[in-house]
Amino acid sequence: MGIRHNYRVAGNCIAGIVLLLAFARLGMCQTAAPQENDPASSEPQEEIVVYGKKNLVNLQYEWYTAKEEFFDLFNSLNSSDKFDFKCEYVTYLGYRKRNHLCRPNYFKSVQAQAAGQVVSDINSAAGRLEMDGLAGAAPASGRFRAKLEKMDKLMWDEMATLVLVHPELHEKYTVLTNAKQVHESEKQKRRR
Repeated sequence: MGIRHNYRVAGNCIAGIVLLLAFARLGMCQTAAPQENDPASSEPQEEIVVYGKKNLVNLQYEWYTAKEEFFDLFNSLNSSDKFDFKCEYVTYLGYRKRNHLCRPNYFKSVQAQAAGQVVSDINSAAGRLEMDGLAGAAPASGRFRAKLEKMDKLMWDEMATLVLVHPELHEKYTVLTNAKQVHESEKQKRRR
Protein backbone atom coordinates (compact mmCIF):
# COMPACT_ATOMS: atom_id res chain seq x y z
CA MET A 1 0.00 0.00 0.00
CA GLY A 2 1.40 3.28 -1.01
CA ILE A 3 0.98 6.92 -0.21
CA ARG A 4 -1.98 7.26 -2.59
CA HIS A 5 -3.86 4.61 -0.67
CA ASN A 6 -3.21 6.40 2.62
CA TYR A 7 -4.43 9.72 1.15
CA ARG A 8 -7.54 8.03 -0.24
CA VAL A 9 -8.36 6.47 3.15
CA ALA A 10 -7.79 9.79 4.93
CA GLY A 11 -9.96 11.60 2.35
CA ASN A 12 -12.77 9.07 2.84
CA CYS A 13 -12.62 9.52 6.62
CA ILE A 14 -12.77 13.30 6.29
CA ALA A 15 -15.70 13.07 3.87
CA GLY A 16 -17.54 10.79 6.31
CA ILE A 17 -17.02 13.20 9.19
CA VAL A 18 -18.23 16.14 7.09
CA LEU A 19 -21.39 14.23 6.12
CA LEU A 20 -22.03 13.23 9.73
CA LEU A 21 -21.72 16.84 10.87
CA ALA A 22 -23.99 18.03 8.04
CA PHE A 23 -26.74 15.58 8.97
CA ALA A 24 -26.46 16.43 12.65
CA ARG A 25 -26.67 20.16 11.84
CA LEU A 26 -29.73 19.68 9.64
CA GLY A 27 -31.51 17.84 12.43
CA MET A 28 -31.74 14.54 10.57
CA CYS A 29 -30.56 12.65 13.62
CA GLN A 30 -33.37 13.80 15.91
CA THR A 31 -35.73 11.32 17.48
CA ALA A 32 -39.45 11.40 16.72
CA ALA A 33 -41.80 13.41 18.90
CA PRO A 34 -43.72 11.39 21.51
CA GLN A 35 -47.08 11.87 19.76
CA GLU A 36 -45.72 10.24 16.60
CA ASN A 37 -44.75 7.08 18.49
CA ASP A 38 -48.08 6.81 20.31
CA PRO A 39 -49.55 3.32 19.60
CA ALA A 40 -53.09 4.54 20.33
CA SER A 41 -53.03 6.79 17.28
CA SER A 42 -56.29 6.64 15.35
CA GLU A 43 -54.58 6.92 11.99
CA PRO A 44 -54.32 3.63 10.10
CA GLN A 45 -50.79 2.34 9.63
CA GLU A 46 -49.70 1.68 6.08
CA GLU A 47 -48.15 -1.62 5.18
CA ILE A 48 -45.41 -1.60 2.61
CA VAL A 49 -44.63 -4.86 0.84
CA VAL A 50 -41.39 -5.06 -1.08
CA TYR A 51 -40.85 -7.85 -3.58
CA GLY A 52 -37.38 -8.63 -4.77
CA LYS A 53 -35.09 -11.34 -5.90
CA LYS A 54 -32.69 -13.11 -3.62
CA ASN A 55 -29.21 -13.20 -4.97
CA LEU A 56 -27.50 -16.51 -5.71
CA VAL A 57 -25.26 -16.26 -2.65
CA ASN A 58 -28.29 -16.08 -0.33
CA LEU A 59 -30.00 -18.96 -2.14
CA GLN A 60 -26.83 -21.02 -1.90
CA TYR A 61 -26.52 -20.21 1.81
CA GLU A 62 -30.12 -21.34 2.39
CA TRP A 63 -29.36 -24.58 0.55
CA TYR A 64 -26.21 -25.21 2.60
CA THR A 65 -28.01 -24.41 5.84
CA ALA A 66 -30.86 -26.79 4.94
CA LYS A 67 -28.29 -29.49 4.10
CA GLU A 68 -26.51 -29.10 7.44
CA GLU A 69 -29.81 -29.12 9.38
CA PHE A 70 -30.90 -32.30 7.60
CA PHE A 71 -27.59 -34.05 8.28
CA ASP A 72 -27.55 -32.92 11.93
CA LEU A 73 -30.93 -34.55 12.47
CA PHE A 74 -29.90 -37.63 10.47
CA ASN A 75 -26.74 -37.93 12.59
CA SER A 76 -28.84 -38.03 15.75
CA LEU A 77 -31.20 -40.70 14.36
CA ASN A 78 -28.96 -43.13 12.45
CA SER A 79 -27.68 -46.40 13.87
CA SER A 80 -23.93 -45.98 13.35
CA ASP A 81 -21.33 -43.28 13.85
CA LYS A 82 -19.88 -44.37 10.51
CA PHE A 83 -22.97 -42.87 8.83
CA ASP A 84 -22.66 -39.50 10.60
CA PHE A 85 -22.09 -36.66 8.17
CA LYS A 86 -19.70 -33.79 8.65
CA CYS A 87 -20.06 -30.68 6.53
CA GLU A 88 -17.09 -28.44 5.84
CA TYR A 89 -15.75 -25.92 3.37
CA VAL A 90 -12.87 -27.21 1.28
CA THR A 91 -10.61 -25.30 -1.09
CA TYR A 92 -8.82 -27.51 -3.56
CA LEU A 93 -5.18 -26.93 -4.40
CA GLY A 94 -4.88 -24.39 -7.19
CA TYR A 95 -8.42 -23.00 -6.79
CA ARG A 96 -9.83 -20.06 -4.90
CA LYS A 97 -13.46 -21.18 -4.70
CA ARG A 98 -14.50 -22.86 -1.50
CA ASN A 99 -16.66 -25.94 -1.88
CA HIS A 100 -19.25 -27.00 0.68
CA LEU A 101 -18.88 -30.74 1.15
CA CYS A 102 -20.87 -33.04 3.41
CA ARG A 103 -19.41 -36.52 3.70
CA PRO A 104 -20.06 -39.46 5.98
CA ASN A 105 -17.38 -40.56 8.43
CA TYR A 106 -16.74 -43.84 6.62
CA PHE A 107 -15.71 -41.92 3.49
CA LYS A 108 -12.68 -40.40 5.17
CA SER A 109 -11.60 -43.69 6.73
CA VAL A 110 -11.85 -45.58 3.42
CA GLN A 111 -10.08 -42.71 1.67
CA ALA A 112 -7.26 -42.85 4.23
CA GLN A 113 -6.95 -46.63 3.82
CA ALA A 114 -6.77 -46.25 0.04
CA ALA A 115 -4.10 -43.54 0.33
CA GLY A 116 -2.09 -45.74 2.69
CA GLN A 117 -2.32 -48.61 0.21
CA VAL A 118 -1.11 -46.37 -2.65
CA VAL A 119 1.90 -45.26 -0.61
CA SER A 120 2.62 -48.85 0.36
CA ASP A 121 2.39 -49.99 -3.27
CA ILE A 122 4.72 -47.21 -4.42
CA ASN A 123 7.24 -47.97 -1.66
CA SER A 124 7.28 -51.67 -2.45
CA ALA A 125 7.58 -50.98 -6.20
CA ALA A 126 10.43 -48.52 -5.65
CA GLY A 127 12.57 -51.39 -4.40
CA ARG A 128 12.11 -53.32 -7.63
CA LEU A 129 12.56 -50.77 -10.40
CA GLU A 130 12.28 -52.27 -13.83
CA MET A 131 12.52 -50.96 -17.35
CA ASP A 132 8.91 -49.75 -17.24
CA GLY A 133 9.45 -47.57 -14.22
CA LEU A 134 7.28 -48.43 -11.24
CA ALA A 135 5.95 -51.80 -12.34
CA GLY A 136 3.33 -53.19 -10.00
CA ALA A 137 2.62 -49.85 -8.33
CA ALA A 138 -1.00 -49.76 -9.50
CA PRO A 139 -3.15 -49.17 -6.42
CA ALA A 140 -5.77 -51.68 -5.43
CA SER A 141 -8.43 -49.01 -5.94
CA GLY A 142 -11.07 -51.52 -7.00
CA ARG A 143 -11.19 -53.01 -3.52
CA PHE A 144 -11.65 -49.61 -1.89
CA ARG A 145 -14.20 -48.51 -4.49
CA ALA A 146 -16.21 -51.67 -3.75
CA LYS A 147 -16.00 -50.94 -0.01
CA LEU A 148 -17.25 -47.38 -0.59
CA GLU A 149 -20.11 -48.62 -2.77
CA LYS A 150 -21.13 -51.15 -0.11
CA MET A 151 -21.09 -48.51 2.66
CA ASP A 152 -22.94 -46.05 0.41
CA LYS A 153 -25.71 -48.57 -0.19
CA LEU A 154 -26.06 -49.31 3.53
CA MET A 155 -26.11 -45.62 4.40
CA TRP A 156 -28.62 -44.63 1.67
CA ASP A 157 -30.92 -47.52 2.66
CA GLU A 158 -30.88 -46.40 6.27
CA MET A 159 -31.40 -42.76 5.29
CA ALA A 160 -34.41 -43.67 3.12
CA THR A 161 -35.90 -45.70 5.96
CA LEU A 162 -35.39 -42.91 8.50
CA VAL A 163 -36.90 -40.29 6.18
CA LEU A 164 -40.02 -42.44 5.84
CA VAL A 165 -40.27 -43.23 9.56
CA HIS A 166 -39.50 -39.82 11.10
CA PRO A 167 -41.75 -36.94 9.97
CA GLU A 168 -39.32 -34.27 11.18
CA LEU A 169 -36.52 -35.79 9.07
CA HIS A 170 -38.90 -35.99 6.11
CA GLU A 171 -39.69 -32.29 6.59
CA LYS A 172 -35.98 -31.39 6.68
CA TYR A 173 -35.45 -33.46 3.55
CA THR A 174 -38.27 -31.61 1.78
CA VAL A 175 -36.79 -28.24 2.79
CA LEU A 176 -33.36 -29.41 1.56
CA THR A 177 -34.60 -30.58 -1.83
CA ASN A 178 -36.65 -27.39 -2.32
CA ALA A 179 -33.71 -25.15 -1.41
CA LYS A 180 -31.43 -27.03 -3.81
CA GLN A 181 -34.01 -26.91 -6.59
CA VAL A 182 -34.61 -23.16 -6.15
CA HIS A 183 -30.86 -22.47 -6.19
CA GLU A 184 -30.22 -24.62 -9.26
CA SER A 185 -33.18 -23.23 -11.25
CA GLU A 186 -32.23 -19.63 -10.43
CA LYS A 187 -28.65 -20.37 -11.44
CA GLN A 188 -29.87 -21.75 -14.78
CA LYS A 189 -32.12 -18.70 -15.37
CA ARG A 190 -29.28 -16.30 -14.82
CA ARG A 191 -26.95 -18.15 -17.19
CA ARG A 192 -29.26 -17.51 -20.15
